[in-house]
Amino acid sequence: MKRINKSSSLSTVMGSILSLAAVLLLFSGCKEEAPTVSSPEVHRNVRILEMTSGEMTEYFEISGPVAPVQGTNLSSQESGQVIRLAATKGTVLSRGDVILELDRGILKAEMKAAESNFETQSYNVDKVRKLNKAGKLSRMELLTAESAYQQAKSMAAVTKKRYERAIITAPFDGVIVERFVELGQLVQPGQPVVRLIDPSVLKVEAYLTDQEVSWVKTGTTAEVMLQGQDQTVLGTVSWVALEA
Repeated sequence: MKRINKSSSLSTVMGSILSLAAVLLLFSGCKEEAPTVSSPEVHRNVRILEMTSGEMTEYFEISGPVAPVQGTNLSSQESGQVIRLAATKGTVLSRGDVILELDRGILKAEMKAAESNFETQSYNVDKVRKLNKAGKLSRMELLTAESAYQQAKSMAAVTKKRYERAIITAPFDGVIVERFVELGQLVQPGQPVVRLIDPSVLKVEAYLTDQEVSWVKTGTTAEVMLQGQDQTVLGTVSWVALEA
């Protein structure tokens, strides 16, 4: 029967345990991490601002032609020959100044005849009224006399108006920018003779998109800059169309 020495076996086991511990210690030492190198701190200047609520104004630019608020082509209301041209291009006029005169010889004769007939009918109707009141003339004769009086009165007013409008005057203060007739030329009713504008008040007509039109209201203030001018002027929106 073979005997086993317990003390030697115990020594062998302890030696194995110590060898295993040494191996584990060796492997654990190999896994150590390299020390981390921190980057140098960069110093920066910092300004602290206090945030508060406020308003921000947005705007957009539109462009369009510039035209006078008052500007029109003046036309003749009568036919006749031009015998007087009181204004040329660039002439500054005040309201009521004479611009052009037509030959009014025939119109004057018609006016004088109508005025004479009116005076006659006025005298006649007065006599008829008195006789009708006295019972010497019928009511029919009175109505006939009054009708002739009213016709003569209307004719006198018409001939006077035609005589007056054969002279074309400025309807407002402005400047002549175009003349369409010459001295001695025969003009017809409705024919343009001159163009008169008031350059003191101008307007800008511009088109808006469907996104822009909702932001523009009548009375809104707008800055206007004319082409070639560095200075801006203030204007007011006077009208906004109902569609973009």
